Amino acid sequence: MPRPDVSDERIPQILDAAAYIFSQHGIDGASMSQIADASDISKATIYHYFASKDALILALVRRLFDADQSQLKHLIADDAPALDRLQIYSMNLVALLEQNRVIAPMIAEIRARADRMEEIRSIVSDYFMGYINAFTAIIQEGIEHGDLRGSVNAGETALAYVALIEGAILIAQHTDQPLETVMATSVDIFLTGLKR
Repeated sequence: MPRPDVSDERIPQILDAAAYIFSQHGIDGASMSQIADASDISKATIYHYFASKDALILALVRRLFDADQSQLKHLIADDAPALDRLQIYSMNLVALLEQNRVIAPMIAEIRARADRMEEIRSIVSDYFMGYINAFTAIIQEGIEHGDLRGSVNAGETALAYVALIEGAILIAQHTDQPLETVMATSVDIFLTGLKR
């Protein structure tokens, strides 16, 4: 009788352990041995799935972005007014980041590595461009339906919205302000300015 394939179970187990260890020790301070101990999986098995610590980092980045992309697909398909969809996205993002709070300390490290690692830079760039394009389409729909001011440039507004969201995340990480409060306040002010 063939053995069951447990890779589907092991990969999330390894990634969860890596996220925890990276958040506790930093990416450079973490070791594969620590990740193996935290995951209850041998170091050799971890290397079977992930060739290096950088491969683990890439997998964690992809996992977080994939979860966010799933929310974006639902948002694009939704037929609610543009302002409602943009508001919903920001609150769903807060919930996603709260669920993945353990990796918050390593986000800055990942961004710094993007300057040195082309593969991470490419993933991050594709992520942002996907959002800018999606928000551009949603904002353009809002303009065409008369919900948003006709003088608004959809592409520039989408870029500003992504910048606002990223800024809200950064401010919440470096102050005592809760992310939900910073995000809600910033997004409300921004979206109010777009109303027709």
